[in-house]
Amino acid sequence: MKALIVLLLAASLGLAQPLATAPTGADRWRNYSRDAFLSPGAFFASVIPGANEHWSNRPPEYGQGWGAFGERVGRRAAQYQVQMALFHGSAAALRTQTKYTPCECGGGWRRTRHALSRTFLTRTDGGATVVNAPLLGGYLAGGMIATSWYPERYSPWREGLRTGGAQLGGRTALNLMREFAPELKRLVRWKR
Repeated sequence: MKALIVLLLAASLGLAQPLATAPTGADRWRNYSRDAFLSPGAFFASVIPGANEHWSNRPPEYGQGWGAFGERVGRRAAQYQVQMALFHGSAAALRTQTKYTPCECGGGWRRTRHALSRTFLTRTDGGATVVNAPLLGGYLAGGMIATSWYPERYSPWREGLRTGGAQLGGRTALNLMREFAPELKRLVRWKR
């Protein structure tokens, strides 16, 4: 927890390095379309959590069978779409980055720290490092909104934190994969 506080305080100092180019409206639309519809994340953020809920029969009111499975996966797909719309829309309004940028540093630990921090921090179009409020808020709010599809006994805050937290964990893992993608590709090619 102390490390996160220090990280957030460092971000608030806003050590600015201008970006080579700020994203245009077309860039932002392309990034949103890719994240929301064309990336493997859109599939995995819907099917895997939906299958997990089906396997654990959560919520039990949905029952079992293909119809219940479809309801769970469909609800998760809708939740993901809401999250992406909130994330990309608020990032455009606040003029922050949505696309992951690999670290320009060397060393495995520094690159790992960078990848982990990019879930919680982002850069503005001007280059300042700030808290990634669009991503954090989009994931939390998306989980809370999706609670409207649950039976009434579910709490929007609890479900928002639970599902939003799980999505943030997935995003963090994705950032690590993006950071080390060149090495992973070489490793896969070498093993063939």
